[in-house]
Parts: sequence; structure tokens; C-alpha cells
Amino acid sequence: MADRSSIHLGILYIGKQGGICHYTYELVRVLSKIVKVTCYLSANNELLAKWQELPCQIKTFETYSGFSTLLWSMVTQQPLNVAKEIDRDRPDILLDTGSGPWAGMIKKAISSQVLTIDVIHDVETHPDRWLPLITAYQFFYPNKADALVGISDYSYQQLLLKFPKIPILKSAHGIIQPAASIDLDRIATNRNKFLFFGRIEKYKGVEILVKSFAIAKQVYPDLSLSIVGKGTIDEQLKTQMSELGIQLINRWVAEAELAEIVANHGIAVMPYLSATQSGVAAVCLGNGLPAIATNVGALPEQIIHERNGAIVPPGDADALAQAMLAISQDYASAYKMAQEAGIIAETTYSWKNIGTKLLEDMIDLVRKERVAI
Repeated sequence: MADRSSIHLGILYIGKQGGICHYTYELVRVLSKIVKVTCYLSANNELLAKWQELPCQIKTFETYSGFSTLLWSMVTQQPLNVAKEIDRDRPDILLDTGSGPWAGMIKKAISSQVLTIDVIHDVETHPDRWLPLITAYQFFYPNKADALVGISDYSYQQLLLKFPKIPILKSAHGIIQPAASIDLDRIATNRNKFLFFGRIEKYKGVEILVKSFAIAKQVYPDLSLSIVGKGTIDEQLKTQMSELGIQLINRWVAEAELAEIVANHGIAVMPYLSATQSGVAAVCLGNGLPAIATNVGALPEQIIHERNGAIVPPGDADALAQAMLAISQDYASAYKMAQEAGIIAETTYSWKNIGTKLLEDMIDLVRKERVAI
């Protein structure tokens, strides 16, 4: 393996907030202590102040705040400013953890010799409202990475099948937004308080969750449910939520507020109809929060059935309701699941282990590809 001290790693992340933002920060937090790191970030990154405390070089760029400013940034070729800085710095490896709509223009404009590696958060694009635009963009700017990173066993296997001619590295999605301490008794005591949080899209299965909650609440009226996140919800479903006493916070929730919300609940619910892996599951692990999730993508890797939660079939309202009832009426089980979540977080999803292994794999790839370092 090449000497770590000679490696210059570039981290490309143009997003501003959310799970990928935290994923990238945690990865840089580990890697910047091992090798030279230069980060290319949006000036509007919500964690920028924390990033600037790390032992790495930070370069920021004005990006976009919505669809109209995104189009304007593409027309005025603002992504080329990022490519110019990358060419100026000439990192040995450029790890793209989430450059979104700018990815194609940036990589096409890079003229220096750099090994480009993309972290793939979703092997298949989610069937949300942006799918037509994303599909069109990928047609004009197809993936040009030298290698890809799957951050779960599931995504790794899917990438091997989808891109048989490209080197695939196997990694994991570590915990994000962890609690300073985990109170197992508090979590178990709150086992009748369920929480859905994250971006609200059709594939997240919110309608199924509401139906399941209605079934479960008929049996156990003391159950409560909070649905927290930004997204479109039709009026009929909102009416159902209100009638069932479901608390709805239909907006983006900042990190500090989310931490307080998580601390006031006992069980997370992820009734997704499709998934690769989940940043929500990573938050649950970091907070010792048991979860009920569906058997899609890598969710069963993060939420291990009868260890730190329960796995049910996707789209099955009755099965989800039964799982909610089972865990809400068993203090000892909820306590043990919270305890196991903490153990899994400290071992399988430790950022030190994840970052070190990914770095070794990237350096080995550079050596195998005989790229000059």
C-alpha cells in the first residue's frame, strides 16, 4: 500500500444539509487526521463552522438555493469554478460524496490526472418528484467516475451488478447526529411514542404508516405518533392524521430541534417502500433508538430484526401495526433493543473503522490503477 503521508485526498460535497452532509463531515473528521485533505464545499453548508475546526483545507463556492438558482448556476457555468480549484490543487484522489446536479459539469471540466471515486447513496434513483429531471440530467452527464463506493452490503452487491466494468469499493454508513449519552430507561419508557422523521416522499410509505397506526391505536389507545419532515402531504391524509391525534411537523427541522424530538420518543418507524440504506437509521443507531423498518434495501442491515428493532414486509399495514403493538407493550424488549443499538453503533458503524478501511481501499485502488502519487 502506498504511504499514507504522501496522499492528497480531495472531498467534493456541494450539498447543504441533511444526512449526506453529516455523512461527509464525519468521514472528513476521521480522514483529515490521517492524510492531507482538501474539501470543496457549498458556502451554505449547515456544518461549515464545524468543518473549519478540522485539520483540513476548506474551499467554498456559492451554489444555489432552489430550482431557479440551480438553472442559473448551470447556465453561467458556476460548477467550472470548482473544477478549476481541483486542477489547481491536483489531489491524488477526488472522493465525491454528493455533488448532485453539479457533478457532471465539474468532472467533465477537470483536466488534471485525478482518480475520481463516487460514493453512491442510492443505487436506483428514488421515485420522487425529481426523478424526471434527474433522469434527463444523467442522460447528458453519465457517470464518469473511475470507481464507486457502496455504503452497505446491499448497495455494494447492486453496484457490482449494475457497473461490472468499474471497481466497486465496499463501505458503510456510520452513525450521524449521535446523542451525547443514551438513557436506556428513558427510551424504553417512551416505547409507546413512535416517530417518523426525514424528507416526506411517496416512497417513504407515510400513508401505510397512518393506516397501521389507526389499526394499532384501536387496540392500544395510549400509542402516539409524530411525523416530522418536509414534503407534500395531501389534505385527506392530513385530515386522517388530525383525527388520529398524530402530531405533524411538516417542515425542515434543524439538527438541535431534531435531537430534542428524538429524545422525546422511544421507537422510530421507517415504513419505506424502497430504499438503498438510510440516514434516518444512522441517526437511530447514534441515539440508541430502536426502530421498526421494512425489508427493503439495506434497512435489515442497519435495523437487525429482534436485535435493535423489527423488520416487516413493505406495504403491509397489518404487519407494521402488529410490530408497533408488540414493542410498545414490552419494556424489557425495548430496553434491550436500545442497548443493542448502542453496541452496533460503537462497533459496526464506528466512523474510525469505516474511514480507515475506505482510505486503505482507495489507496490500494490507486496502486492497482498505477496512477502516479
